[in-house]
Amino acid sequence: MNLIKVLLFFLIIGFMPFVKAQSPVFRHYSTDQGLSSLETYHVFQDSKGYIWISTTNGVSRFDGYTFQNFEEQDGLSDNVIFETIEDYKGRIWFVGYNCKLSYYEKGKIKPYKYNHVIEHLVDNRMVSVKSSFYIDRNDNVYLSISTRGLIRISAKGVLKKLTNFSNNLAAIIERDKKLFVIQYSGTINELNINLNNIHISINDPKLEKSRKLAVFAVQSSDRSSVFLGCDHSLLHIYKDGHYQIREMASRIIWLSRDRNNMIWVGSYN
Repeated sequence: MNLIKVLLFFLIIGFMPFVKAQSPVFRHYSTDQGLSSLETYHVFQDSKGYIWISTTNGVSRFDGYTFQNFEEQDGLSDNVIFETIEDYKGRIWFVGYNCKLSYYEKGKIKPYKYNHVIEHLVDNRMVSVKSSFYIDRNDNVYLSISTRGLIRISAKGVLKKLTNFSNNLAAIIERDKKLFVIQYSGTINELNINLNNIHISINDPKLEKSRKLAVFAVQSSDRSSVFLGCDHSLLHIYKDGHYQIREMASRIIWLSRDRNNMIWVGSYN
């Protein structure tokens, strides 16, 4: 997968000076420069400016000059990492193919102490849905897992299922310190959204081809709408219920908003 050729190009330019705003400088990084793998799933820049790349061979941290790589032997829960996020304490969290979690803190990677709770829910066929990986300010962990739905593990390790059906997929967005769940359930072309306590139900033939592999969500900068990725479909949904659908050429595997409020869409190809 050559997603890194697109995503990393645009993120790296934050480290580089511009001669003209219309003429950014592009550089290509590969394993020859120290990147841990060319098959990548997620690129994330933390609050300190480091860029984390989730790959099939661990994670790479880039400081603008060199890569530092981390693998299972360094504390990761899995060598295949699907996503990297930062919590309110500045800890950098990783979710692996096996759905288990680990985090980077004070120069070391540590395993999540309740990975055994997650392990009881999954088997070798499970694939975590990274759109719902979230840690709130009370250290509750939220995770959406294929065929298991959305779960929450409290700071004391107490498990709670948050969706009614096991095959529900969900994405979480935070607004004003409150969590809103976007749930993809029911019929294949039905979408249920709780946005600002307003329930929105979308039933559209364009969603019929979606295989419900994952749901990704990010809110707009003015918080009046959300962008949602469902398989090949990119939806822009407003709180009054109207929406727009853009069909992508391939499956969406990543959706996020950068510091300049630009919406980025990563696709399988």
